[in-house]
Parts: sequence; C-alpha cells; structure tokens
Amino acid sequence: MKNLKISFLLTMSLSLFLLISCTSDNEPINEAIDPITDPTTTIELPIVITKTSFTDPLTANPKLGGTITSDGGSPITASGIVWNTTANPTIANSKTNDNTNVGSFVSTMTGLSPKTTYYVRAYATNSKGTSYGSQKTITTADTNTDNTPALMTANIDNVQYDIMRPYLYAVIGDDVKVENNGAEPGAPRYLWIQGDTTDNLDTLIEINLHIPNKQWAPGTYNLYERQDLSTVAESQGDLLLNTDDSATITSGTITVTEFNLTTKRIKGTFSFTYSKFGKDGEFKVTNGTFNYALDSPYFD
Repeated sequence: MKNLKISFLLTMSLSLFLLISCTSDNEPINEAIDPITDPTTTIELPIVITKTSFTDPLTANPKLGGTITSDGGSPITASGIVWNTTANPTIANSKTNDNTNVGSFVSTMTGLSPKTTYYVRAYATNSKGTSYGSQKTITTADTNTDNTPALMTANIDNVQYDIMRPYLYAVIGDDVKVENNGAEPGAPRYLWIQGDTTDNLDTLIEINLHIPNKQWAPGTYNLYERQDLSTVAESQGDLLLNTDDSATITSGTITVTEFNLTTKRIKGTFSFTYSKFGKDGEFKVTNGTFNYALDSPYFD
C-alpha cells in the first residue's frame, strides 16, 4: 500500500512538471517592434533640390538654399548647403546646418575669399545617409576693385542671365583688356569687355564687346558685328551660342553711362538683334548691362 502511494505521488509530480513546462514554452512573447529595424519598413535617402539662384550674390555673405521634398521615411537630422572651390562639395567641406524639417530653407555662406569661384549645393541627411541637390556656382567680389567684380547681365532670346563674367575670371582675374595697345600712334585702341554665362566650354554663352577709344566717354553708339579692330573705330561685338548656330549681329547700340579714370570703372548698357545662319527670323539680346573695372595696365 505504501509503495502505491509513493508511485502515485511521483506520477502526479511528473505530470505537474510537464504541464508547467508546456505552458511556459507556449506562452507568447510580447516584444515591441522597432520601426527602424523592422524589415517591412524601407528607409531611403531624403530628396533635396537646390534653389535656382543666390540671394544677394555680390555681397560678402551670399545666400542659397533648397527644398526637401521627402525625408525618405526617416526624420531629417541635418540639412543646409555645402560649398568648396572644387566641384561636387560634400558635408566634409564647408557647410551650414540650419534645418531639420521637410520643406524650403535658406542658408548663408560665410568665410569666403574674394574673387573666388565656389561650387555650392543643398544637402539633407537622415538615418540612411546624405543626399545632395544640383550644383550651382558663385564668384565672390573683388575687394581690391571697389568691392565689385566684373558683371554683365543680358536677356538672350527671353532668357535672363544675371551673372556673366570674363572667361576663367576666377583664375585670370582681369576685368578688361586693351587691344591694339602696341599699334602705331593714331590707330584705334579697343576696350574688350567679355561676359560668359559659365566657364564650361560645352554650355557657355559668350558676349564680347569692343569699344574704340574715341567712345571711351558717356554716350550712345552704334554696335556692329565684329569685323576689323585695326582701322574701323566703331563699337563692335560678337555672340557665341552654346549650340551649332552661327550668330551675326545685325543692328544694335551700346551706351556708356560712366567712364571714370579716377575710380577706374566703366558702366553701360547694350542691346542688339542678330541672325542665325540658315534660320529665318530675328533674334534679340535685350537689357544688357556691364560694370567693369578699368584694371588694364593701360590705365595705370
């Protein structure tokens, strides 16, 4: 009888142990799912667009910005603009950090050197990484020349260009050149004013103006297609397009509003019509302006 009781107790104990073990093994585990590590959540880089133009581009602290159109599924942790003197700047270069929200923002560039071209673009960062907008360029003012660098503007076939400067201006640094400087006495000298939309030869549009010394004074003068700079003492010019079209100036005027040998500045306006070889119609350049330093050794 005693042995039966012991056997019964052992059987009951074993059954209870197995019941507790099964209950523990099958109990659901309630753990919160981290959305960052959730395999069903896909995080992408943010999408950011660089603004089309600078605010106050000729000041010591120009402004540029961008628009974040998507955070990529993760909060924005930093955004602003980056810049450098070489192309495709990154957050490893000079940068601002002004914004953590989706939408538009504006940032101010600081610590810039005079008469230097900078490459600038907007950026935005989330947990996935950093993305960038398109690249813009800006050339800072020449602090040695009235704090104003060479600047030409023009509306070319209804497209406005607000920052045109001599080709490779940031490298060479000359506002103007005097042509025929070594010619015999009495031969015309020409002041050469050049404006390029960019330093990229594949995409630039270029305007060249050649003003004879007899017109180095306030006044309005006819502007002709460039032909002869050795004997014809008239203002001449040419237009280089970023297409295969050959442009020829058909009529135009140039107005010198200031020619000052004390401040060494020349300022004025211009406009002209032109033709394209093999194409019908009349094409126009309007609202042209120029403001350049007379920094040629000829004026020393």
